[in-house]
Amino acid sequence: MEWLKKIISHIPIVAGSTDATFDNFRDAGKEVFIATLCSLLPLIISVIYLSIKIQQSELSLFDMMLTNINKGELLLCATSIIAPVAYLVLTDPPKERRYTSRYSHGVVLFAIILLSTIAFVTIRTSGTINSGTILTYSLLALILSVITLFFSCVQKNINYDPERLKRSEDDFTAMVHRHRSGQ
Repeated sequence: MEWLKKIISHIPIVAGSTDATFDNFRDAGKEVFIATLCSLLPLIISVIYLSIKIQQSELSLFDMMLTNINKGELLLCATSIIAPVAYLVLTDPPKERRYTSRYSHGVVLFAIILLSTIAFVTIRTSGTINSGTILTYSLLALILSVITLFFSCVQKNINYDPERLKRSEDDFTAMVHRHRSGQ
């Protein structure tokens, strides 16, 4: 099993997860599920609303969802899913290296946001992109965003130290008290 860890430790995005426990993966799965659901909620609610409002329509729920996806909405959802990754990548203190694969996550984050923005603008301005291509790219961006968020959450969960967090809060509280008392 040690050889598998060595191989995984050289793969970008998943490299930091070799020391993860089952609980780290489970908690990351919960976080990603909630983030994905919240990101997709506007798309899901709009389809439900349209299906209620337009009951006589020949369009099925799937066709209504596909219409929204072909307008680029799923690309926006893909970029909103990875917003927490930006926070994790940008707030890791450089000297501590708590977030070991932050550069590979940063590159993937930048690529997803840049390519999704270009595709979204192209869809909205020209509209000449094949709907199959839009669907394929949208799903690919969404899946890559979910995978990136998942492994970012695993990395975050590995490094979660409640004692360090408590010490940090205590230090902050003491600093506020000293400031307020004029010392």
